[in-house]
Amino acid sequence: MTQTIQMVNPVPPLRNADGDLGAQRVSTLAGKRVGLLYNGKPGGQHLLEGVRGALAARYQDIDFDYRAKPHAGVGAPFLDELPGNWDVAVVAVGDCGSCSSYAIHDATELEKRGIPTVVFVSTPFTEMSRLWARQLDVPNLGIVVVDHPLAHLPASVLADEWGAPRADEVIGLLAADQ
Repeated sequence: MTQTIQMVNPVPPLRNADGDLGAQRVSTLAGKRVGLLYNGKPGGQHLLEGVRGALAARYQDIDFDYRAKPHAGVGAPFLDELPGNWDVAVVAVGDCGSCSSYAIHDATELEKRGIPTVVFVSTPFTEMSRLWARQLDVPNLGIVVVDHPLAHLPASVLADEWGAPRADEVIGLLAADQ
């Protein structure tokens, strides 16, 4: 006769003031290092370029670190290297089923490692992304919604008309100094 034993960890995971596993927001982006995580989806790098340019114009002492995943449909293999190197993060972009799931996965994993994070997601995948973030214990994950589709748009449109104008929203989701 086989017996099953269920192991239970009596120590709950650390939760923030909102009751989730997400990171505490920073007071300001001034003097911070912003991680830019590109998941390989066409157009995502241009959204990140637009946000980077707008943040650099606003904060003179801000620093950026750009990382690219090998494939949109897998988790970022370098997440454990980032705590202590990134103060906040911006992830782009979720615009299909699997890449949205992994963009949310990467963002929630960054949050759980203490890095406040926002992720760009296109309209049709917004609700799924919010549900996935909730399922991963970060229901208050910052999601910046963009129109769909975006892969066919020119780089300048994505950077200058879609990414840069969302900088205030990104700041508001990462820091208190809007």
